[in-house]
Amino acid sequence: MIRLFDRQETQFNHNKTILTPLSCYVIEEANGMFELEAEFPKNVSITEGDIIKAPSPRGEQLFRIYRVKKSLKGKTAYARHIFYDLSKNFLVKVELNNESCFTAIQSVLSNCETSHNFIAMSDVLTQNSVTYKRINPIQAIIGDENSILNLWGGNLIRNNFNISIKANGMDRGYEIRMGKNLIGIDADIDESNAKTRIYPTVELDDSTITLPEKYVDSPLLVNYGEPIIYTEEIKLTDEQKALPVNDIYNIMRDYCNDLFKVDNIDKPVINYKVDFIELSKTEQYKDLAILEQLDLNDIVTVNVSHLDINVKARVIKYKYDCLKERYDGIELGDFSPISNYSTDNIVKQLQKGIKASQSAAEYATNVITGNKGGYVVIRRYPDGKPYEILIMDTEDINTAQNVFRLNNSGLGFSRQGYNGIYETAMTIDGHINAKYIDVGELTTILLKSMDDSISINLSNGTFALKDSHGEALITSDGVANSDNFSMTDNIQNGYPLTMPFNIDDKTSNIKKVLLKYTQQSFRTYSTTASSGGGTSATSSTNESTIFVSPLTGNFQTWEAQQSGDTPHSHYFNVDHGHAISVSGHGHTVYIAPHSHALNFGIQEQAISDYSFTVYVDGNAVVSVTNDSANAQGIIDLTAYVTAVGWHTIEMQSTTLKRISAQVNVKSYIRS
Repeated sequence: MIRLFDRQETQFNHNKTILTPLSCYVIEEANGMFELEAEFPKNVSITEGDIIKAPSPRGEQLFRIYRVKKSLKGKTAYARHIFYDLSKNFLVKVELNNESCFTAIQSVLSNCETSHNFIAMSDVLTQNSVTYKRINPIQAIIGDENSILNLWGGNLIRNNFNISIKANGMDRGYEIRMGKNLIGIDADIDESNAKTRIYPTVELDDSTITLPEKYVDSPLLVNYGEPIIYTEEIKLTDEQKALPVNDIYNIMRDYCNDLFKVDNIDKPVINYKVDFIELSKTEQYKDLAILEQLDLNDIVTVNVSHLDINVKARVIKYKYDCLKERYDGIELGDFSPISNYSTDNIVKQLQKGIKASQSAAEYATNVITGNKGGYVVIRRYPDGKPYEILIMDTEDINTAQNVFRLNNSGLGFSRQGYNGIYETAMTIDGHINAKYIDVGELTTILLKSMDDSISINLSNGTFALKDSHGEALITSDGVANSDNFSMTDNIQNGYPLTMPFNIDDKTSNIKKVLLKYTQQSFRTYSTTASSGGGTSATSSTNESTIFVSPLTGNFQTWEAQQSGDTPHSHYFNVDHGHAISVSGHGHTVYIAPHSHALNFGIQEQAISDYSFTVYVDGNAVVSVTNDSANAQGIIDLTAYVTAVGWHTIEMQSTTLKRISAQVNVKSYIRS
């Protein structure tokens, strides 16, 4: 989806204006341009300054339109990545003194004159000093002669408002072997500057020192048929010049070998342009599917078959089709700036020759071997036996600031003198403290934070990230997930409590299914109901004979002959005795239509029987006995819910009661 936002927009998650361009491409170069170009029909309303959100290999990205070109056919919008909004900001002065790349880019962003939403990080280990005065942040990061990328090195990754400078791209561990008839890939291999044999020299006291064996050869010497020879003059420090000549020879050999191993002067410069439209037509395309997964600065190994050489190549440029959401083309080559990209208000020209980033091992090697070694002081007991070794920046323990200390309690480094804090240290009991720890391979079973709030467990081929309670948050099965389903209802024979629920098809492991319940008294919410009126008849079935003695006055009497008769009265006015016979008869009783007011309220009926049966997917699995101790409880149903999809839990009872139930499903989900 491609969306358009107003130039003042700060929230980019809505779909107010969806665009349907005729074509839309994103083009990005390593440490260089990052632009979008899209064609639209004439009736589409787009303006300079508006923001387009479009797909890219790094997910959806924001681009601000800087030019709209109109023609008879339609409109073409040109937009730069939102990163370049920083070109409108300003730095008065930023001073950096022997700082890391992370500190450098953080300082640039935090000292902008206008507030912004950009954040940054870096894992580049080198340290440098520089002062930026009266320039914009883009110039400080990538455009100035003393920019962060020029001084510290690294690979710039722009992800909307997140800016990263990475020491290395991701090495996919993939090797590309190019066939002779593989269309869609244009290979450019330049051997002209490769060197395989070095004739090193050192100028010393008006004389030239050369090696006894004259040359230092590359391991790839034979690959080129004949040696490619050149000379290299090596500059020595004053301390190195004072060394014995054999030591100087070793320095010369090491220097030349580093030119082969580190600088790769014995390998050709390669550049591959991959046209995915053409490549997709070939049978070999399926073997190169890894190319679809690459991002800028990622590394692949390219086999130069005619030289039998493997070289590392980076993704240095790509063109991405935003409508098809796939690469249109990528370019692989050695890591160097590609473009002379220039735009108004940004950078007139990016400098060439950006430093290649160093690995952690290279950084440590250069820091250690690039120093004189300092002053070594051996501290001794009164009897002369040594107990501690110090390596310091001065020979006086009272004035030294940088102190490396080794004794039977461990080793450590302090920047605050002998009695200062040893921030980098390894103690005899196995504790290691360091600001940075860079390893090629770390073998361990358990990693824990200092406050035990989180731990990573690696054992028996499994992985678990646990919180402070020992609960696994992430495992090799996926991310921990918990779902709850609740219901409350009255139940009795034939009317169960039924709970349908679904386990997502992305669930990789159902860890636990628990049914939690509580039994309650049955409840109804009205004690009376309205009634009407009408006419009904009653009848008697037997005669009644009454003997009355002489009497004057009115009186009444009745006699029920059997229990089913309806009592009623007869009236007589007698002043002497008669025998009266009343035959069996009936009466009609009329009740006038009327109503009663509803009497709302809660009426409860206590639980008489605590037993019930649990059914899972129609199968009876658990029976709870008639015991008040079972008024509430937890039932483990894990063994009965083992597959993804829909399931049903029923709770059936022969007696009237009310049940509140909750199903808790703990699982691990893979996205």
